[in-house]
Amino acid sequence: MKKHIYFILTILSAGVLMGCGEFLDERPSKSIVVPNTIEDLQALLENSSYMNNGISLGIVMGDDMFTTEEGWLGYHQDWERDAYLRKKDLSDVRGQLASWSFPYTCIFYCNVILENQAKLTASSLSMDGELGKVKGAALFFRANAFLELSQFFAGPLNSPADFQKPGIPIKLTSNVNEKVGRGSIGNTYQRIVSDLKAAAELLPPTQPYPTQPTKAAAYGLLARVYLILGDFEAALDYAEQSLSLKGNLLSYSSLPAFNNLPLEQWLYPIPQFNEEVVFHSQMGAQSYTSSTFSFVDSTLYNSYEEGDLRKNYFFFEEGPAKALFRGSYTGTFQFFSGLATDELYLIKAESLARMGEEEEAIQTLNDLLVTRYVPGTFSAYEVGNIDVLSVILKERRKELVFRGYLRWADLRRLSYEGLLEGQLVREVGGEVLNFEIFPDNFKVEIPQSEQQLNENL
Repeated sequence: MKKHIYFILTILSAGVLMGCGEFLDERPSKSIVVPNTIEDLQALLENSSYMNNGISLGIVMGDDMFTTEEGWLGYHQDWERDAYLRKKDLSDVRGQLASWSFPYTCIFYCNVILENQAKLTASSLSMDGELGKVKGAALFFRANAFLELSQFFAGPLNSPADFQKPGIPIKLTSNVNEKVGRGSIGNTYQRIVSDLKAAAELLPPTQPYPTQPTKAAAYGLLARVYLILGDFEAALDYAEQSLSLKGNLLSYSSLPAFNNLPLEQWLYPIPQFNEEVVFHSQMGAQSYTSSTFSFVDSTLYNSYEEGDLRKNYFFFEEGPAKALFRGSYTGTFQFFSGLATDELYLIKAESLARMGEEEEAIQTLNDLLVTRYVPGTFSAYEVGNIDVLSVILKERRKELVFRGYLRWADLRRLSYEGLLEGQLVREVGGEVLNFEIFPDNFKVEIPQSEQQLNENL
């Protein structure tokens, strides 16, 4: 069975990564290539190389890191250097921009699964439930990929008119010869929401491993989507539904690292699959994510107070005023891009604050933060002498640092509200580049290689 599934994956991967005209031109018989049992479909879902692989583009385009000229010149690919300079048109000479190809490969797998799941007939009630779980997982993974793509290849939402602007191609079949246009941003989010709501109905409350989605994961991703959309009532509702199923918080003082402070440089103190992880995904390694010249923004690094264990767990100093990140929820050098309960607490807190429920918002924030400090050192925030929303947003950045596309998504949604401090500036080779707050500057163009293949883009 494993050899058979590996062959299926190989054929499917080759079909996606080749041009449309080359896809399975001389393919083996349909019975070999097309998955036709529930075990085949489940094996496709377990292909974590694509299903659990997040886009890292937001790390290099955001403001949590900076590099030197030496570090910038050391980036392996032209598109990485372009992204650091926040160019809209990223070099893609070989037609292999991973931030585009990996999510669409995941979407292709999901469409194969959904099409073939619909053809299978349940032989028993238990099998019917298993088929439903497979469908729910495929819908979740597809929505997750569409959401990631939308944060880079479609513009931000700053007014109702933005819903009519070009979105991303919403591919809903496995037919590689079908050339789908961009549609609108509104249609993009409509599909993401409908997929996630359908997934939530089908997914189980728990799974053996967090690499596979659950109801809590679907609700949590809906909370993230509605936060991006600015529907704070819905964001709060889904955050609470997710937390009701999985609301664990990790006490940082309970980790073994707490007894070994200060930590050695290349230790990773936060374990993979820890109790906060709702859904596990990690970013593939790029030269900017693994570079020893990718330094943490100094203002961010200096914002952590005495007793805040995040400063010790998340970073280590490489030199004067130069710190590197190590606090990923993967337990390794690879950055976490999944969903965890700390993010859901922050979504809940922000949503409450924006709805005028400041006392409950601050209490939610305090419940999270007390788990991050040396016991007895955390001074709880109190309503009355603070700007509640500003405090929550400040703590959101400190908590979700280097976490997938979250900071980039925050830049897109918060910059137009005047809720960001400072300017978005890059300096390379003595040249200072100011990043103007303009909608078209918060997205990148669909790769030229794709536009050449599909005239509808």
